[in-house]
Amino acid sequence: MRLLKQSSLLLLLLCVAIGVAVVLEVRGRLEQPQKNLPDRTGLADESPVVLSLFPNSPESDYIRGANAKFLRYDLAEARRYFERAISTGIKSHEDLLYDYAVVLFLSGADSAEIDAAVATWRKNAPNSTRLDPREFIPRFPEWLQAGSVRPMSLSPDGRVFAIAGDGGLVTLLAPASGDRASVVTPPDDDVQHLFGFATSRGLFAAGNSEGLVVVLDVKNLKVTNRLVGHTAGVLCAEFSPKGMLCATGSLDHTIRLWTLDTDDESQLLTGHTRPVSSLSFSPNGNRLASGCWDGSIRLWNLKRGNLKTHTAETVSIKGHSAVITQLAFSHYGKWLASSSRDGLVRIWDVSTGELRHELKGHTGPVSAVAFSPNDRLLVTGGGDNSVLIWDTTHGKLIKSHEAVSTEGVSAVAFTPDGSRIIVSDFTGSVGPLNVPRQQ
Repeated sequence: MRLLKQSSLLLLLLCVAIGVAVVLEVRGRLEQPQKNLPDRTGLADESPVVLSLFPNSPESDYIRGANAKFLRYDLAEARRYFERAISTGIKSHEDLLYDYAVVLFLSGADSAEIDAAVATWRKNAPNSTRLDPREFIPRFPEWLQAGSVRPMSLSPDGRVFAIAGDGGLVTLLAPASGDRASVVTPPDDDVQHLFGFATSRGLFAAGNSEGLVVVLDVKNLKVTNRLVGHTAGVLCAEFSPKGMLCATGSLDHTIRLWTLDTDDESQLLTGHTRPVSSLSFSPNGNRLASGCWDGSIRLWNLKRGNLKTHTAETVSIKGHSAVITQLAFSHYGKWLASSSRDGLVRIWDVSTGELRHELKGHTGPVSAVAFSPNDRLLVTGGGDNSVLIWDTTHGKLIKSHEAVSTEGVSAVAFTPDGSRIIVSDFTGSVGPLNVPRQQ
């Protein structure tokens, strides 16, 4: 009887901790996106209770699997935990069986395995209205809204906002004036994902899910470069401060540096063991920061004279427990800010790799960070629909803007004079926020 009660308690806690949050994630991101559904961390407050009280239980394995799937996009790890949970005790939990079928499909498992998992889920949930996992479009990251690749991008100075449309159309908007222009990329390039701007040269990077990156001339509205080399989809691209180099990070776990004037690949950087999700150049262009799905951060030495031969990073940081969503150097180059799906923002000392501040305030994944022009403030935005402004000297929250969006904040940028913040969300909406007066 005691075992029965304990099992009932575990299932009750599991339904609260997983059955709500993870179902929201699946329904909101993998099936039909719903409005007013913020991007969450995947686990409710009750999850640590289950993990603490019953660490060896199948319910805890389910939580660990959901954590791996949602926070780190680690489908292999999620599959291991889900299979162990099923084999050691959870035989008829609808959410687990559904999540297991989803993970099998998205990770490219054998079709017989997927069919069997779907059949088991259907048997235990014959009246479910959820979409059959086999009908999903398994192309990362369209099924995870707060991932690194987005169909829109905001320039570092907040002056230009780009949106990818159908048929290779990229629309460029000027939020302040309302002016707009369009660039049509070759249809065969299937450009869907928009990356970074090189404001010094008027360039912009976009790409597709096959590994291609195209560089667009914003002023002349034409394609100037086609960068081919990655063996899987590109998740991020950034230009060096002078716009002479473009760095790209990919699902193939590598970073490539390109010399834009020649289309030549200058350097291949290897070392990450998971997909590279974020990149940022230091203001002087001597360093490149890279963030990974496993939460790690690397700082690469790109000093002139050893660009083609230097392949070892200068500093390696275990930055977060989840996917790095964005990296940003301070304007004076002393600090590096990182945001993650673990809900945290951290500021690092670039010279040592040591943690300077850990900023806690968001209640969901953080997707955007930016320093003010004088580096005294840091603005962050996330899936909880809020924009927070921090004092970088003391690591204190000084202003919170709640409910800025209903679909999650995708990008933030200070205007060049530092007086306002430009915010965009995952629907393509753009708007300004005033910056509090600094004492």
